[in-house]
Amino acid sequence: MRGKAKQRVSLILVVTMVLGTVLTGNTVFATGESSDEQDRIKINISKDSEQTVEQNVTQTIHVTAQGQCSQSVCLNVYLKNEDGSAATDIDAVNLLTSDQLTDKNTQKTIDETLKDSVTLNNGTKASPTAEWKNDKDDNGTVTSKYLQITMPAEAMAINFDMQLQYRTDEASYTKKVLVEAKAFEEEQDITEAAKRADESKENEATVVWEGQAVSQPESEAADEDTDGENNINTVSETGVYTLYFEQNTIDDPHSAWDNATQISVYAFSNNENTGVLQMYKVPESDSKNIWKITFDKEWTHVIFLTGDDWSGFFNQTEDIQID
Repeated sequence: MRGKAKQRVSLILVVTMVLGTVLTGNTVFATGESSDEQDRIKINISKDSEQTVEQNVTQTIHVTAQGQCSQSVCLNVYLKNEDGSAATDIDAVNLLTSDQLTDKNTQKTIDETLKDSVTLNNGTKASPTAEWKNDKDDNGTVTSKYLQITMPAEAMAINFDMQLQYRTDEASYTKKVLVEAKAFEEEQDITEAAKRADESKENEATVVWEGQAVSQPESEAADEDTDGENNINTVSETGVYTLYFEQNTIDDPHSAWDNATQISVYAFSNNENTGVLQMYKVPESDSKNIWKITFDKEWTHVIFLTGDDWSGFFNQTEDIQID
């Protein structure tokens, strides 16, 4: 699983701070509407708060759906940026697979969150199957990110919460994310809003994270050099730090790194790991192609990859130790 690509890698740890508190709320079932059509799902998405919060604070979304269908139904919950692209930098901290957990005290698995979230037509509760999916174009770029929940034919309602989190080390930022849900039966959209002329927006909601730049103390500014290759090997008391990776430092005769449009990282310590996580390109890095990711715990080793899986021998670095 570990490749042997030659590399000269620069690792930079930058301390960031965690602000704010976690939002919580209660979920209320959406009111159903009568219909002459047999297969039709009414979806309601609501926010726990109308407030704009700072990065690292979770935004709680309530998702409910009601309807009786003749076959099993897929409920897809999409995370989109303002321009309609996939919000790959948003985490749902209560809808993770077991190998994605980095803090078991504050994060939950998909199975835990969706346990008994489905109501069957006989009144009993059931747990659906669910997984995160990424659709990609021919270049390997993620075009949509969504949670796909599969409900059985005898399901009549589902009710659960999503807790979304945005993390960045930028001093000034505004991040808007549209959460949209649609129901599909054999790939046919059976969402009630899609069948109504007014195109109801009950099945979507927008959440916002925003922060303003603050002046940096001279003592902190002096620690950074002009080319950004400083070596701050400390972690804040909250355990949050940012890892940077310069793509162009890889010496690769197969051009996998030069042509890569997505860089990912696999971090691990002892018997724990993050799984493969996507990094995010620093917009102002220009031709240097610098990527970053923020961790909430200290890891001792990392492996960088092109794409987002272990798909080839030349698409990954060797184990790299974080000093």
